[in-house]
Amino acid sequence: NRYRAAIHAPEPVAELAPLPAPPAAAPAALSPSTPGWPGMPLPQDGLAPNGITMYVPEATHQFRGSNKPAALALSAGISSLAALVLVFFGSILIVPSVLGFVAVVVGIAGLVISRRAHAGFGAALAGLLFGLASSTAVVITLVLSLAVAMTTWDTASIEQTIVDSAADEGIDIASVACPQGIAITGAEVDSVECTGLSSEGEAIPLQVDIHSDGTVVWDLR
Repeated sequence: NRYRAAIHAPEPVAELAPLPAPPAAAPAALSPSTPGWPGMPLPQDGLAPNGITMYVPEATHQFRGSNKPAALALSAGISSLAALVLVFFGSILIVPSVLGFVAVVVGIAGLVISRRAHAGFGAALAGLLFGLASSTAVVITLVLSLAVAMTTWDTASIEQTIVDSAADEGIDIASVACPQGIAITGAEVDSVECTGLSSEGEAIPLQVDIHSDGTVVWDLR
């Protein structure tokens, strides 16, 4: 019986290794407003939190500052062009000249500032161009006036000379009208016919000779 019991004795069961514990559930996502939020680094220098290079677009909106010189240049440039009308009324050149100069100087300053302020480039450029246009017109007017002065006699001076000379001789000539633009021909004498007007309104025909040295000799016709 012992033999049989030894033969039929059950074999010992080997102990099984303990099963691994199930993985802990991932914590629910927390937001910055949740207490205990551990936080995570924000992407910097073009790197994502996992170290992968990421694309960070550049800012498309730039700060636009003020550019007062640009507005002033545009205003001065427009005013200088408008002031050119004065040239046709007495050849008043000082106003468009000053305004054109201001528009050019301030326009250049406005262009420089526009590179930093990112504003006013168009106004500064327009003011600069307007100032250059008016300044050019003034220069052309001056050149033409000088050319006319060098090729024609000063009619107003001739007329005043005759009035003063008549007064010295006791002749009643209150005013004189001579043709405009009497050409300087280069001859010894340039002759022209003028008309005097007495204080009573009587017309007086005059023969006027203008010598090359500018001497005016006149006589009643």
